[in-house]
Amino acid sequence: MSETSRACCDAPCAFRSPELSHERITSFARRRSIDASAGAATTRPCLPAFTACANSQGCMNNLTFGDDTFGYYETIGGGAGAGPGWDGASGVQCHMTNTRITDPEILERRYPVVLRRFSIRVGSGGAGEFRGGDGIIREIEFLRPVTVSVLTERRVFAPNGAAGGQRGAVGANTLITAAGRRVNLGGKNTVQVGPGDVLQILTPGGGGFGKELC
Repeated sequence: MSETSRACCDAPCAFRSPELSHERITSFARRRSIDASAGAATTRPCLPAFTACANSQGCMNNLTFGDDTFGYYETIGGGAGAGPGWDGASGVQCHMTNTRITDPEILERRYPVVLRRFSIRVGSGGAGEFRGGDGIIREIEFLRPVTVSVLTERRVFAPNGAAGGQRGAVGANTLITAAGRRVNLGGKNTVQVGPGDVLQILTPGGGGFGKELC
């Protein structure tokens, strides 16, 4: 058994975990990925354990694209988990980061893309007495060949609700080619895209809290 001290809200807590636990695996993985993504995975089971709130979107929705002449990186918000007395916020980063996304005008002026859609994913938050926050819909059209990579979570397993609340919707990463073909990219992938191809990212919703009132 290993014991790791963590600051939890206002008072420190000690978590005891077996040798092959999530905490041990995360400690190894964060050296090979993004610290905030690993941190979000660690935070995810802690708050529901104290019935503090439902699961939030659970990832940063990392997106990169570029070629030999430039590179671009962004993270995309999603739904926050609801809690005892409040609905979850929609379209935000939760727990481990609060990065601000690039303004559409700057994105399109500096990079060979067109932002086709950037909106709230209405209805993706989990139902409950207090509803989980909604995720985001983001669609980017590429104007020239580039390499695109996505590093995301919650594409298979939905963010859990708490105290009887329902799960939030899972996310999805889809490449819509110029010919109209839709390709599911899964949670993690790197692909080559061409002019007219569109990347659609649906970020997860947050879980609901409490049983939905009739």
